[in-house]
Amino acid sequence: MKFIKWAAGLSFALGATGLMLIALAAAFGFAHPALDFFNHLQAVIFPGTLFCLLASPFFVDMPRWRALAMTVSATGFMASSLIVVPELTPLLNARDAMPQDGRPVYKLLTHNLFGRNREAATLWDSIRAEDPDILTFQEYFPEQRNGLHALMEDTYPYHSICRGGKRANVAIYAKIPFEAETEGACATGGTDRISRIVARFAGEDAQPFTVVTTHFDWPGQISQLDKGDNIAEGIDLAFARQRGQFADLGAALQKLPGPLVLSGDFNSTSWSYAVRGFATRAGLERQDHSLMTYPTRFYVAGWRETWPFLPIDHVMTRGGIKVHELYAGDPAGSDHKPIITRFSVNP
Repeated sequence: MKFIKWAAGLSFALGATGLMLIALAAAFGFAHPALDFFNHLQAVIFPGTLFCLLASPFFVDMPRWRALAMTVSATGFMASSLIVVPELTPLLNARDAMPQDGRPVYKLLTHNLFGRNREAATLWDSIRAEDPDILTFQEYFPEQRNGLHALMEDTYPYHSICRGGKRANVAIYAKIPFEAETEGACATGGTDRISRIVARFAGEDAQPFTVVTTHFDWPGQISQLDKGDNIAEGIDLAFARQRGQFADLGAALQKLPGPLVLSGDFNSTSWSYAVRGFATRAGLERQDHSLMTYPTRFYVAGWRETWPFLPIDHVMTRGGIKVHELYAGDPAGSDHKPIITRFSVNP
């Protein structure tokens, strides 16, 4: 029995130490993208280190080992808190009140539809229930367009669709007219794997504003673009590709005047230095903080529903955009939840 307790305590202490090392690596993610990758695991790291801290007295009998386990757990929890807590505090702040001066309030829905989603009728029912003025789609593959476009075109007669590489199938639909300010339907950034659509809304009686949507690669995702047999080199190239995507988008946004709403699937969590640094450099205000949107389902001998635990879909604003409401909606057959936001534009 003593051996079992000793083995259990040692295993617990080793697990707490491993979790602490991951938390510390994530905290130093500003130094290298490979360390920042661990910030995508904060939904596990933060509660895990807290559990280890609280459970150490029960799992470790020996006083010295117990003190060590509690110290290690506390260090990991503090390191994780430095990342997670600042992303939780904005959730306590009240949104701007609805305008009382008669200016229009727009409702925008952004949604990664999921490339394998064939439930066009379900998607359309979900869209009609929310009744947004503007829609931005990611993973809008031909299978989605073939079923969904015909259902939507009467209600959303204005649209711009980008057809391209793996991440380049994006679209903007709207009830109100806009101009796509890019060459053709989309602008491809860096490679044909990603794209963006820029839509300029300029009503006669309303303040002009711009809506941009995009879809990024996963950080560290090795693809056929990453040539060579060296795995480490391939990982470095994959991280470099993500940095290039952020840089390309930031440079494009700098050229766009006036109020702006950026929405899309960034495949990076709001805890990552990559997302936070990009928003700071681009002069954007992040409107979602730790809003879990992915995954709503996973595949193990069939598709299984699950609670999302990664905040990788984002809405960011600039230049007089006032957000009055923001929440996650019904996935409607997708592996992402949509984000719905109401906003107005300062005169």
